[in-house]
Amino acid sequence: MVIRSISIFLAVTLAGLVLFENRTGIDTGMFPYLILIFLLPMFVYDFWRRRKAS
Repeated sequence: MVIRSISIFLAVTLAGLVLFENRTGIDTGMFPYLILIFLLPMFVYDFWRRRKAS
């Protein structure tokens, strides 16, 4: 459950950064890429765990 909560938080944060960068034109740097690096393994683990449970 914690993994899912963190994944949702990071996905929302990533979406917010992308929208902020597109709207204002300010470069957010490496933050979106760092969030993706953390988000992808958590999403895969959560998906794998749910498949294994069913």
